[in-house]
Amino acid sequence: MMQTNEFVRKITVLVAVASMPTAVLGDSAASMELQSRLGAAGAWMDQHMLSSVAPGATAALVDDQEILWTNAYGFADLEAGRRATADTAFSICSISKLFTSIAVMNLAEAGEVDLDANLA
Repeated sequence: MMQTNEFVRKITVLVAVASMPTAVLGDSAASMELQSRLGAAGAWMDQHMLSSVAPGATAALVDDQEILWTNAYGFADLEAGRRATADTAFSICSISKLFTSIAVMNLAEAGEVDLDANLA
C-alpha cells in the first residue's frame, strides 16, 4: 500500500504541472499551454494507476472554484464490477490531516492562531 507521504508527493507533482503560471502568455497561447498541462496531468494519472495498488481513483484540478479537468480511473466497487466515474466519492483517509495542518498554519501566519497557546 502506498505510504501517505509518497501519495502527497505525487499529488503535489500533479498539481504543480497543471498550475504553473500562464499569465505571461497571450490568451490563445495560454489556452494551448493549459490544455498541454492538463493532458500531461491526465497522462501522469494514467501511468500512476498502472502501478498503483488502488482499485480506483478520481482526480480533478480546480482553479478558483472552476473545474479545469476531471477523470476517473479503475473501479468504485470491485465486487460489483462498478467502474469509477468523475462523481464517485472515495474516502480521503488521512490526507485530510494535510489540509487541516495547512489551514492552521495559514491562520497562525495571519496572527489568528497562537501555536504556543494552551489548549485547555
